[in-house]
Amino acid sequence: MTLLTYSKHRNVKLERLGFELVSVDVPRGELVLKHPGASVTDFDIDYQPKIWVMMGWVISARTFAHSQTIDQTTGRTFLDNRELRKERLVFVRASEIEFTKAMYDSMIDKRPLYMKVRGGYIGKTSYTSIAEVTSPSGETLIKNTNRLMGVDIVTRKPLPIPDWYRERNHRSFHSPPKIFEKLKRPNAVQHKRMRVSWSDLDLNIHATWSTYVMMTINAASLLVKDGHLRHFRENKLRGLHKLQLQFLGESIEGDELDVYVWEETETHIMNSDVCKKGKSIFQGSFEFFKD
Repeated sequence: MTLLTYSKHRNVKLERLGFELVSVDVPRGELVLKHPGASVTDFDIDYQPKIWVMMGWVISARTFAHSQTIDQTTGRTFLDNRELRKERLVFVRASEIEFTKAMYDSMIDKRPLYMKVRGGYIGKTSYTSIAEVTSPSGETLIKNTNRLMGVDIVTRKPLPIPDWYRERNHRSFHSPPKIFEKLKRPNAVQHKRMRVSWSDLDLNIHATWSTYVMMTINAASLLVKDGHLRHFRENKLRGLHKLQLQFLGESIEGDELDVYVWEETETHIMNSDVCKKGKSIFQGSFEFFKD
């Protein structure tokens, strides 16, 4: 069922939603598109852009880019995405997202947005996708590097990247992505228990990557009300600068998750450890602007 559901919907014609192809450079493995841009519902009660919405921007950029046919004769798509995904599901294994001050500057126009998607390092079982979001006037707003892993549809075990994919896309090779160390959660860290809802699911029928970020922010806000995380409110008002995320497992509708949140000695850094039945399935480091 998962494969049929995913295949049925993954080639949505995003042009109908206002997306527009600007340019594609096949040898460089690089594509630029125009996105409709931010709307009033993309901002929270502090009038800051919602982190999970911005994560959705880069996912929509990749969805658009990877659905583009670059060879009408063979049907080849950008970075051979369609063919690569025929026999595998693709999950985010790790992600680094950097937001600039310009993202939080209300004087900088954010309609439309320009998004660049390019290929990156190709490893044994994973490969890298790089995205950058800019304003109409050229300011960089978001930089994102995702390490993606293909897994078997049934067993969810990693599958090796095929040789043909490596050969076709060798020109887009870059240096290996950062490997984040697993966080060591201190003793006596406070947590909130949350349940995965239907609205949290993506086309792989599990909680999408931004769900865990949203849960972390929601848990942090609740913990502040309980007298914990004394730096969170002032940090959030300064804006989020960088996220380093690790996806160690998955969750589905109805799962109960324990969301542990704590602040580092460096008070502008907050960490999260999301556990299912005592086992970490997500860890994230949230670095806020210092001023």
